[in-house]
Amino acid sequence: MAQSFLISPASSLQLHKRSPLLELPDELLDEILRLVCEEDPSAKLFVGYALRPPLRARVTLQDYTSLASFCSSVRAQPSVRTFVTQLSLRMDDACNLREPIVKPREFSALLAQLPCLKVLTLELVSIPLVQVLLDDESTIELVTNLETLNLSVFSISVSESFDDVSWVRQVAHMPSLRSFTLERFGQGMFLPRMATRSQGLVPPAALLTKLCIMGDVFSLWEDPNLGALAPNLVDLELEDHEWCASFAAVLRTAPVGLRRLILRAQAMLPSSDVVEPVECLLDDVLPRFLDLEHLELCQCCFTPASLLSYLRSLTNLRTLAFGEGALADDALLRSILVGPHRLHSLRRLTLVHVYIRCGSTYASKGWQLPPVGDDFGNTGRMWGTWVRPLWPAGCTQQGLDAALQAAQTHGVVAIDGSALEATACEEAYDGERRMSLLLVGDETGDYCEARRVLGDDDVDEYPLGKMHGLSLAVEGGRRQDDESGASVG
Repeated sequence: MAQSFLISPASSLQLHKRSPLLELPDELLDEILRLVCEEDPSAKLFVGYALRPPLRARVTLQDYTSLASFCSSVRAQPSVRTFVTQLSLRMDDACNLREPIVKPREFSALLAQLPCLKVLTLELVSIPLVQVLLDDESTIELVTNLETLNLSVFSISVSESFDDVSWVRQVAHMPSLRSFTLERFGQGMFLPRMATRSQGLVPPAALLTKLCIMGDVFSLWEDPNLGALAPNLVDLELEDHEWCASFAAVLRTAPVGLRRLILRAQAMLPSSDVVEPVECLLDDVLPRFLDLEHLELCQCCFTPASLLSYLRSLTNLRTLAFGEGALADDALLRSILVGPHRLHSLRRLTLVHVYIRCGSTYASKGWQLPPVGDDFGNTGRMWGTWVRPLWPAGCTQQGLDAALQAAQTHGVVAIDGSALEATACEEAYDGERRMSLLLVGDETGDYCEARRVLGDDDVDEYPLGKMHGLSLAVEGGRRQDDESGASVG
């Protein structure tokens, strides 16, 4: 497998005189590195260090072979150890199907050799390596400068002796940790019952100010008291992998001094028949947090009338976002932006509440139809997932246009988000849908469905077979080029 050291410009380190080579385009520099390192892939790291000192701070590894090579390189070259401040291990399922070639003791030794490491990301890394962070008490002394820890895992335990209390205690004891992200794939709780704290087993993570939890865990949430686990949180992100997340149990114990609250979940298709599940509503929970400066809300977690009353109590709110499917109806948007009771402190409004899906275009595919059965569930044969924009109940393009006009009039609130592309996406959808019907007619010689949907006039104006002929010409040209290249060789 090809090794993949990815070294990114994340540092302002200027330890050497800037090389004139740095004036070259990045693409050319990457090609130079590739050619230099063809014989010895492990040299790529050091060529990068020698050529581009500012790139030394961040290292991303995407397979265990690269990780093993990186461990060897750092062990052999002590001079580079203090340059690495961010390390990301981003594996995939394919990596974990094979026996990892990096053992826990080797990973532990690597951490010991990176004294300036501030950010560590482990994404789908083998459980034994995760255990080095969460179950080996000696690791705490190796990561004394670690400020941010990001974990994405299927599981965090490998034996019956490992328990959720021990790993939370381990995280709480990391002396510099300020930000912790934990994403778990699969159901089941992974935070401890706080009843154990009465036994002195779970000390609070007093330095932790940012916490992000992602997974299918919120409907099962029983006891973990965030106020006790992390009493000084000011930044909280919760993301449910399921529809209609129920965040109430978590938020009822979160510290009230939050400055930033992000709530995300999978969205159901908007429909006038959708009823907000009562157990998902946060109308009586959100008023606990009166110091928020940044707020993002997902589908099913609020009713517009209750939310508006709450928003007007947030005197420091600077940014507000509505996620996919959220009921940010026309009346709510107008009240936020217009009138004497508008949100005077608001500076940015992000609107993603319209359900939009755009796939690839026929133009990008040489005007060819996708294979039969490879239409991603679309009505008709279209490339990728195409869905005509779906607006939640009470939300319209006219209401959005009015909100944009109001923001422009007051000149204070900036509005962004994918909802602003709804009209363009609808036009693109209609164009691709039309082309799919006509191209199917080209392929089969039967334009009955196209006539039924588009009308006779549209089909009669279409040069029958033109696009199909164009796609054949494009394919024929490619084939001719391939044959010419083969004959030259």
